[in-house]
Amino acid sequence: MPNIATASSIVGRSQEVRERVIALYTFALSLSLTIGPVIESVILRYFSLRYVFLFFSAFSAVMIPLSFKIPFPSETHSINHLKLSSVWSRAGFRVAVYNNAMYSLPFAMLTAFGGIYAIRYFGVSNSTVYLLFAAFFTTSFLTRLYMSMRSIRDVGKASMSMAILTIIGVMLITTSPNVYAYAVALALLGIPHGLTYPLSLIVISRDSRDDERNVLNSAFSSIMTIIGVLSPMLLGAAADLMGLRLMTLLVEASVIVFTWFLYKSIRQLRAMPLSIELR
Repeated sequence: MPNIATASSIVGRSQEVRERVIALYTFALSLSLTIGPVIESVILRYFSLRYVFLFFSAFSAVMIPLSFKIPFPSETHSINHLKLSSVWSRAGFRVAVYNNAMYSLPFAMLTAFGGIYAIRYFGVSNSTVYLLFAAFFTTSFLTRLYMSMRSIRDVGKASMSMAILTIIGVMLITTSPNVYAYAVALALLGIPHGLTYPLSLIVISRDSRDDERNVLNSAFSSIMTIIGVLSPMLLGAAADLMGLRLMTLLVEASVIVFTWFLYKSIRQLRAMPLSIELR
């Protein structure tokens, strides 16, 4: 993932073109996530859940020979030995991390417990659960489609707007009286899902040179992987102690905390010579 993100950020001469390519890369991810749940819903009508993985393994096989054609920037010896402390000292990198961390628990909640939540509280079928996720990934898909056509000039404003939508979406999940309100909450949360990853990559691309970008993207990906591993474990323990509905309050609190850190990092980045607005 970091290698593909780096490759997508070096295509084109202008920063605006590069950011559109980044958006197209994340748009392709959303396209697969939009079509995937629909296909899974159809497969589950005729096969058990374990066979879904066999149907999708063919896509991975196709990508093996294509991976050798991905462009990649050259790196100097000093860049390869760049320390994590110097990476973290960059306000742009911290914005990218807090941007994704803010949405990490909500996304972990949806992927790990979203289906269980819908079945337990609304009594829906497995097939309906996948259709609910199709609504979530469709709004994410449309958001990234918009970003591929129109560049985000002020990443700071976009990030804070995304945080507000996340807070509203999680609150709606907590208070949903029926599956229809739950579907609206998932569709609403799809918008920040569509914004989070491309915005983080765009901030990193604006705050780095081509030869150092892979180090930053790799560090960013590593931190997000650690958070992604720990988040479901934390939520699982919280669900056992508090129940699923009250667990969403913990998720809400994490969003608010990381939004505050995100806001502070954005202010620090605005005070630097490099602006996070598109020039």
